[in-house]
Amino acid sequence: MSILSFFSFTGCKAISSEEVKNTPYGNFTIRQITETERKSGSIGGRKYTTSSYLIKYEIYYKGKKVKFPSALQKGSEYNYLWQVYILNDAAKPALLAGSQQIFLITEEDKQVKITRLSHQDSEFSSIQWLDRNMGMPTKEHNTWQPQNDNQLNSSLVLTGGKYLLINRFTVLNTKTLQYWQFNRQRLWETQGWRVLYEINVGHEIAIGFSEKYKQVVFRASKSDVRKEGSYYSGLAVFDYTTDQLSIVPFNRTPLHLQSIEILNVHSFHQFFEWNPPGSSV
Repeated sequence: MSILSFFSFTGCKAISSEEVKNTPYGNFTIRQITETERKSGSIGGRKYTTSSYLIKYEIYYKGKKVKFPSALQKGSEYNYLWQVYILNDAAKPALLAGSQQIFLITEEDKQVKITRLSHQDSEFSSIQWLDRNMGMPTKEHNTWQPQNDNQLNSSLVLTGGKYLLINRFTVLNTKTLQYWQFNRQRLWETQGWRVLYEINVGHEIAIGFSEKYKQVVFRASKSDVRKEGSYYSGLAVFDYTTDQLSIVPFNRTPLHLQSIEILNVHSFHQFFEWNPPGSSV
């Protein structure tokens, strides 16, 4: 279904359209609404054409629109979903949806069940597979504000891994739908060590994962009080089932790492190995 409108002014022409796509999924229907605006005109005798997209989503359960329990984002006028994902490998129909807040939507006792998994205070939420890359983390994917979408992303299905890191504070088992939430204060800073994930948007936030030991690994640093501008490097190893965090300090010099930010999934698995519980990596 498409709706077109046309107008022009001062040599500029714009065509707006709205396309609605419905995707059935069990007793759910995902409605994707794509608003497109294409502008053309000339500046200084040169012609130009630009396109912008706004994508928003709605979820229906047995034909009735699903209402969420609280505002979808903080400090924003938007009250619709920025993204919806189908958890393709779940034991029962399950959806991830939201914007800054991420919700798990399932069916229980013939009714829709909505569970808030995590909240992000910034402009975007994020998901990162912890084990899709041959058991290792992949790069983080961000859900940007819809008016900033300059390209169409119509992918609705999440598959290929078992564990997701959601908004950097929650681990979700996409098969059983069991989830664990991190202690945010402990993750921010512990004993002077600060977890480095806020400066790495769009990259590998978690650089290590062990399903066997139930641990997620982040980069960490600690200021050297004896030398201004100098800091120690370490690994923040978080047991997501017990809410326990341990720090593994290491020397960057023999690893030829100029900074802790350079440490990624590949170099982590090159330089470190997993040990039995109690000794971490």
